[in-house]
Amino acid sequence: MGTVYEARDGALERRVAIKVIRDDLIGSLAAADRFRREARVAASFAHPNVVTVHDFGVTDNSRAYLVMELLEGASLRETLRRATRVTPPRGLHIMRGVCHAVDAAHRRQLVHRDLKPDNIFIVEDGGEETAKILDFGIAKFALPAPDSARTATGVVVGTLGYMSPEQLRGGEPDPSWDLWALAVVAYEMLAGVHPFPGTSALDRWDGRAAGKIPLADSQAGRARSLETLFGRSFSIDPTERPASALIFLHGFEQSLHG
Repeated sequence: MGTVYEARDGALERRVAIKVIRDDLIGSLAAADRFRREARVAASFAHPNVVTVHDFGVTDNSRAYLVMELLEGASLRETLRRATRVTPPRGLHIMRGVCHAVDAAHRRQLVHRDLKPDNIFIVEDGGEETAKILDFGIAKFALPAPDSARTATGVVVGTLGYMSPEQLRGGEPDPSWDLWALAVVAYEMLAGVHPFPGTSALDRWDGRAAGKIPLADSQAGRARSLETLFGRSFSIDPTERPASALIFLHGFEQSLHG
């Protein structure tokens, strides 16, 4: 979406992060107004597991920006690149924070639409880890990239590997989009691989990939209940999947302890 800089807030004397949105994302007055509306909603959503947005705006030369809390640590993507997978207790700790944040957002009718390891940041503070979700409510402004898909209006709504069949088809954003992505992230943390390696977007579009992951042979090696959980989470029928982030979290926790 843009470039992030470390900066200093002179008025409040604190270090902050400033994300300068790509110029091509704010190309009109209408787009600037839409950015302000959505950024205001995102900034009003406060949660311990979501990055805090302090300020936002559009400069005179139409450059949109967000001023956010400065985080110390690494993204979950960087963490997985270093270690391939995380231990079940660590994965559960990360998912607790992420799922509680997603559930709180959904209760406010906020859908992220692009949950993935790149948008989950692991903050390290005194040996303690806290998962923080980035770009809540702002991801929809990105223009199509090679690994992204469009809605009917041409706005990116997610990254292909983390999109449910319904999201691939387009339409109005739905909390179920985030729930599918949560399951992909959880599987990836435990198994060290994507649940649908080598699967084409067409396969996910028509649901042929859903429910067909070989969990029994995955490196996660957990109880049968874990296989059942992911089988439900990737069901072709959305009504068979966990109905909320907290329901998925409960099943995930029970499976790891089972």
